[in-house]
Amino acid sequence: MKKLLLISTFLVTYIKAEEPECWSLPRYPCCSNVTITLIKDMYGNKWGMENKNYCGILYEVEDTEKFGIAKTEIDENRINSPDYCWSENYYLGSHPCCKDQSPENIDHIDEKGITWGIENGEVCSIGDYHTFDLDREFIQETKEEWNYFKKKWDNGEKYNFERLSVFAGDNETMLNFGWYSTTDEIPKIRYSINKNMRDAEEFMGRQRFYKNLKGIKYYSNQVTITGLKRLTTYYYQRKLNDPQIGGFIGKVSYLDLTRVATEDESTRNDAFNWNRTIEKAFKVAGGKPSLLLSVGDQADSICQSHTEDEYVLEETQYSAFLYPKLLEGIPHATAVGNHEDVNENFRNHFNAPNTYRKIEDTNRLIPGYNYFFKFNDALVVVLETNHLSCQDYTNTIKRAIAKYPNTPWRLAMFHHNIYSTGEYHSQDTYIVDQLRPCLTPLLTSYHFDLVINGHDHYYSASHFISFDSSKNQYAVNKINESHLKDKIFNRDRKGTLFITANCSTASKLYGGRKEIYDYSYFGNQTYTATFGLLDFQMDQKNQKYRMKVNYFDVESEEVVDGAYIFEKDFDEINDGPYDFGDDFDYGENDDSIEHINDCWAYIYQKKCCSDPNTDIVFIEDGLWGFEDGDFCGIPINNSATGPATLTNKFKLIDRSVCWSKAINGNDCCQKPYAQIIETDENGRWSIDYNKMIKDVQEKKPGNRGKPKRGFEMKDDDDRSGDSDMNFSNTTRKGATGSFDIRKMFCGIYRVDENTVFITDDDDTQEQPPSEECWATKLGYKCCSNPNSKFNIFSIDQDGK
Repeated sequence: MKKLLLISTFLVTYIKAEEPECWSLPRYPCCSNVTITLIKDMYGNKWGMENKNYCGILYEVEDTEKFGIAKTEIDENRINSPDYCWSENYYLGSHPCCKDQSPENIDHIDEKGITWGIENGEVCSIGDYHTFDLDREFIQETKEEWNYFKKKWDNGEKYNFERLSVFAGDNETMLNFGWYSTTDEIPKIRYSINKNMRDAEEFMGRQRFYKNLKGIKYYSNQVTITGLKRLTTYYYQRKLNDPQIGGFIGKVSYLDLTRVATEDESTRNDAFNWNRTIEKAFKVAGGKPSLLLSVGDQADSICQSHTEDEYVLEETQYSAFLYPKLLEGIPHATAVGNHEDVNENFRNHFNAPNTYRKIEDTNRLIPGYNYFFKFNDALVVVLETNHLSCQDYTNTIKRAIAKYPNTPWRLAMFHHNIYSTGEYHSQDTYIVDQLRPCLTPLLTSYHFDLVINGHDHYYSASHFISFDSSKNQYAVNKINESHLKDKIFNRDRKGTLFITANCSTASKLYGGRKEIYDYSYFGNQTYTATFGLLDFQMDQKNQKYRMKVNYFDVESEEVVDGAYIFEKDFDEINDGPYDFGDDFDYGENDDSIEHINDCWAYIYQKKCCSDPNTDIVFIEDGLWGFEDGDFCGIPINNSATGPATLTNKFKLIDRSVCWSKAINGNDCCQKPYAQIIETDENGRWSIDYNKMIKDVQEKKPGNRGKPKRGFEMKDDDDRSGDSDMNFSNTTRKGATGSFDIRKMFCGIYRVDENTVFITDDDDTQEQPPSEECWATKLGYKCCSNPNSKFNIFSIDQDGK
């Protein structure tokens, strides 16, 4: 019997990580439990006391009396005063408290879960401050644990970017490891069935330079190990010289109602909740689930502007995702969420197997985010749905079932919810008109049993969905009365069950739509953290395979929905081999080491130039050329330890000459990779988001007015950008005031006969002697003209 966790997340071989080494042996043991520091010696070691004897501390509990917890500075007398009103200083809209605090006076409950009334035509609050958001400052049951975690997280855990990802391998005999390191050397993993690592087998992998963050060079490491056997405990070591995290951003914390939580506070809150969800999920799964499935948005920071601060924030969120010690003991598999698709950090952390690296659609420029693997009785196909590419999806699915045609169960996992009833995203045009028509026929044709989605932060389960080719639309096979007692589905079912997971950290919790949809069977919002559990069984006596799906509340550990029980006879499992013809690329010659595409421009949604020696026309976050009517990244030696070889000529666009300025007064975009919003007879246009944000902030009213009725999910903190915007030449109006969207446009620099260039010939000063050049010792030259018109390429800890 194998169990898989589903956590905005679902759980599958059990690997045991080593415990930290006891530093106080042999003279003293280490403390058996988390304890309080009594003595700190001259070497910085911390000592506790157990059984009237000293012990070395591995894990410390904060001693509030001796060391003091950073407490919220609250005037207790004022709060306990009958005249105190919390909502008068509420950041999201100051309102008085209702004089009549009785429940009968409640007019509505807003999307945060706060109750409001109306007195004398004015909105007022009823009751104490409370919210649907899982704010740990508000929860007394875990206060001691939370205060200890805050100190531990703030004292360095949040900046531990070297945490280990134990990822699913191609099949249950393999595991894929990924991690960051700060040294440039061959990554290695070794494992053994012996705790002392005797007879360990060592595997080497690949490494590539990632980037400098806070003056530290980070490298992405990936290693695959093979030869694992079922029902075996393994110990492993790596060589080192280790969901939706951050979604609480923009929420008001009980810590201080006069402001929103900072990014660091939000990540810390979600890291604690995520760790608690994992602990509870393991408990419900009997202690040893076999695999964790996560449907995307492991991190919340979008990194839209590609600044160092954005990347550091995202890395702290990945650090929080990988923080739970229990995750070092089982593999996980993750999908790409809409908050993660604009850069390569997802694949820097996660070493996915059988990745599809070809680019069929130029809108999806980061390869390797569609992949598959087999785990015992289940074939799992993971798709990247942020950028539609039916060809990619088709080829990935075909490769998967051609390699593993006879698995009893087929599961698909992707972020976007194509059959759900969530308020915020379920009816997005992109989902309904593009993803759904593409994926429904594929999932029906290749007989997928279950699809797991996320995105909408609202739990829902569909009826069984299939594709009706005669009508060219989806068909519904309803879960009927005969199923309701125990929800057992066997040969009479037709189609695929779609489950949309809720948020496993409870950092973003949205409502459901009021409309009735024929494909919907069940939906609810518990306003708590939740997780799912897949339980796989093989009944030899009755010759049946069985898969059971349940969904649980984290705190109560009670079932929210389920169980859905699928059964198949042994004789049903004969669906291959598949032959897609000689022209189909089965990926048999793909090598995950050799076929990694290291085009740095992918993170900006641009291609690299086909000619690496093309002229340099733009310098901004990299060197850019121009091909086929668009900017392209110029491939260079990306090694952090050796000099780059650069023979290209400079033919830089003179940024002081801006074509859009002459047309309508709009500045030109400062990024060559700016997203094209509109194209007209003059050229290509994007949006100056910095100008837009500044304009919105200037027009932001001091009071947001009456809170919205009901659960209309339009949170300011969701920056997913999935909803369509109408960029017509009109004035847009909203809660933030009015502005003309076209005034926010910026012109994307052109390369044509009218473009003014700066060339190498414009700078003729001689290079200073090498002894005066600080870059010589690093293997580089100094620029011939320190006052050159050329832009600075980068600034790091060494210089410009």
